[in-house]
Amino acid sequence: MRRTLLVSLLLLAAPLATLAQGNRELRIGFWNVERLIEGRYSRDQISTKLKKDAKIIKALRSDILGLAEVGSPELLDKLLQKKLKKMNFVHVLAKDTGDDQAIDIALASRFPFEPVLLERPEGTLGLAVGRFEFGGKPLYVAIVHAQPGEAGTAAAERLTRLVTEELPARESEPLRLVVLGDFGGDESSPLPAALIAAGLEASVGSPDEEFRWSHAWREDGKPRRELHDHIFISKTLADQEAPVRWIPGSSRIRRFPYHSETQTIGGHKIEWPVEDYGVVLGFSDHYPVSCRLLVPR
Repeated sequence: MRRTLLVSLLLLAAPLATLAQGNRELRIGFWNVERLIEGRYSRDQISTKLKKDAKIIKALRSDILGLAEVGSPELLDKLLQKKLKKMNFVHVLAKDTGDDQAIDIALASRFPFEPVLLERPEGTLGLAVGRFEFGGKPLYVAIVHAQPGEAGTAAAERLTRLVTEELPARESEPLRLVVLGDFGGDESSPLPAALIAAGLEASVGSPDEEFRWSHAWREDGKPRRELHDHIFISKTLADQEAPVRWIPGSSRIRRFPYHSETQTIGGHKIEWPVEDYGVVLGFSDHYPVSCRLLVPR
């Protein structure tokens, strides 16, 4: 039976940060964990993967976290409420499809939020949106996992409606929005292009093209590396006089030393994410991305 779960484990949670005068940093992260799926691994392998995934997430230090390629709610719960218990991800928006092999997304947070939508529109492997409030100011966070290639065109159309029509209609003030996710392609692919056309700003990347990638894979035996994991922000968050604002330069691809290695591919030494090669259970073929905002306490 298909159902949506909004889990607010308030009774089990450690106290959340109290609101006070002034501003605080809000850390928002996203990571495609690569097939955190129950039926794919043995019990020992699952334990290893959960431990390694938790290591990456702890290093991100996110207050709000988006995940892609997560499987059953039980496995997600093991990760968030056991391996990451001290991070206080007590509010979780995820879908139970009844299929342990399903690839889905999740939105987790230390702070309470209103679940706006959780769906799997055409061209995506999941779309989740939460509405937060900080000092009475609304902030939307959207997590999306788009399919690559032309399939992403449908995802672009859905996100365009969301950003230009549906979310603005909910508010009486300009929209504050962060969109994070695996967009299935670089800036030239359908979804990033659509968000730019809708007035959002791309905020992640590196001026050094050698490091401007977040996903690595092999295609016909040849290495491919592209920027598939993005962070887009509304222009209201780019305003440095605004009460809720993005911290310039804070949107980054996060390469932790234990998540990177040097491989020899096609006779060339190349940086590569540590991942699951079928024998050695690693982390993921995607690097996470994160950004920071200043919000009222």
